[in-house]
Amino acid sequence: MNTPSREQPADPSPALAVPTTDEVRRVLRECAEDLTSVRDGGVVLQGILRRTRTLLGVDMAYLSVNDLESGETHIAETVGVETEEYRTIRMPLGTGILGTVAAGNAPTQTRDYLADPDMNHLPGIDAIVRGEGVRSIAGAPVRVGGRVVAALLVAHRVCTAFPDETVAALVDLAAQAGVAYEHLRIRNEASRLRTVLSRTMSSTGRRQHELESLLLLDDRLMAALRGTSTLAGIADVLGEFLGTPVGIADPDGRLVAGSAVAADRRLRGDDARTSVAVSHREQAAVLVAAAGTPLLVMAASAGEEHLATLVAEDGPGRREILSRASVFVSTARLFERTLETSRNREQFEMIELLMDMSGRSETAIASKLESYGFREGEQFDLYVCEGNTGTRQSAAVAAIKSVVAGAPALVAVHTGHICVLRSSDERPGRGRAISDSLRAVGITVLVGSSHASCLGEIRVAHDEARAVVSAMRALGRSGEASDVVGLGLAGAVTGARDERWVDHLIERFLGPIISYDRERRTELCSTAWHYLENGGHLARTAAALHVHVSTVRQRSDRIDTILGDRWRRAPGSLDTHLALRLWRLRTAPNAPGHPGVELPRLQIDRS
Repeated sequence: MNTPSREQPADPSPALAVPTTDEVRRVLRECAEDLTSVRDGGVVLQGILRRTRTLLGVDMAYLSVNDLESGETHIAETVGVETEEYRTIRMPLGTGILGTVAAGNAPTQTRDYLADPDMNHLPGIDAIVRGEGVRSIAGAPVRVGGRVVAALLVAHRVCTAFPDETVAALVDLAAQAGVAYEHLRIRNEASRLRTVLSRTMSSTGRRQHELESLLLLDDRLMAALRGTSTLAGIADVLGEFLGTPVGIADPDGRLVAGSAVAADRRLRGDDARTSVAVSHREQAAVLVAAAGTPLLVMAASAGEEHLATLVAEDGPGRREILSRASVFVSTARLFERTLETSRNREQFEMIELLMDMSGRSETAIASKLESYGFREGEQFDLYVCEGNTGTRQSAAVAAIKSVVAGAPALVAVHTGHICVLRSSDERPGRGRAISDSLRAVGITVLVGSSHASCLGEIRVAHDEARAVVSAMRALGRSGEASDVVGLGLAGAVTGARDERWVDHLIERFLGPIISYDRERRTELCSTAWHYLENGGHLARTAAALHVHVSTVRQRSDRIDTILGDRWRRAPGSLDTHLALRLWRLRTAPNAPGHPGVELPRLQIDRS
């Protein structure tokens, strides 16, 4: 992960600790365990800072909190800071590295803060930094619901650059700090509820019973967060507490945990989507206004971001309970996403390594692959998925993972596309399955596939799969899957071309008979195709076209008149045959310029 870095005077600098992905995930889980076992919020945040400092091998770590009303960020928690002045720094948002990180959307670092001319320096702050002896600093924004609420920073008292792996780990830990802030908000709400309960007089027995029930629910949901399947655990607790099945769906309405209270299509319908949008805006459970069993939906959100939806049948008292449970679902989803981001980054780095193995030990790389379940000497299938995924890359990756599950696989966003490496099972149609799974969630991509018999062939296979995608795009395909064999010579000659080049090639060799077919509603193009496919055999061509042999002869003579007889004699027949192949791939059945020809949908997926 590259972060903004400034050229500074050369200085002897020690190497910082470079954490492994396993170490990062271990620390993230330890921080998550603190959330469910430690009551004091300050201790939880101190635990994040202490582990950050140890994991990254830095002199200090600290958290600042944003105050939007004053336009400042102020340091709230520190580990390793020696001076009181540094522990109490307040900075306007956008100034210095602290204010820059707290106001920005990306990690930032400087190898020598005081000598960095690109920093927006404040004399008073510079004096405090000089007094603390700080030289290098790196930071990452802390977000809750997409909004930056704080900043996590680390600092060193020597001049040094922070490696990409260190910055990536800092980003993961900042995400975990965001989860902690959301979790602590839940605890504060529970604490306020207990205060209300303690002040409730015995004369309000019914309300007291309701509050006691909610506190019991809080305790059980908090315990569910400690489990390995947190969303499933939350759904089970709610189902038992309410006495009715409860489902948890993703923002697109697909069930991810719990029971199928309603069909997916109903949750994706306009009525349900409208109710979920209202729930997200008002932060309350909302009844779905539609025929059938009355349903309640409750959007689980973090800030402005919709993370999941709780679904249950309507009933007395259920709205308040679903509303209360939604904050636990939000926390679980945020933590799951933190771990998923870490895993995706690790897989991206592995794929990057496989794309450039020069100067690296193949044995060491094979050993790394074994940690993903790949076996020594295994062969690989590689898929390149290109399309306009926009902001839905995470959904696309999740859909692909569901298709390639059951065998070792790497799935990661890589240089503008999604790259999939899977152990080879020699089963056809997986490229089509990937394309179909994405279409099912509203994402259209082209999938190119290839095969590698060893580690050293993976880069070649990747380039071939990308060329297949380029060829399909040039041929005007959409939502298709293929390999180089499926596209044949047509794919080979169009791999580095675009649609205009393909159109020009078709026009150059077939333009006159395409125009003839369009104007007279004849079938000369189709006749030429089947004639060449059948090696010029008139009877077989007639059978393929379901016409009499004399009709084929008459059409062939007409094509001779328009194109000249070289279209069916070598070497000209090769050019015409290729152009016809491109025409069939390029032109959809019954489209303009393709009159009267009823071709079956071309099946080109042989991946």
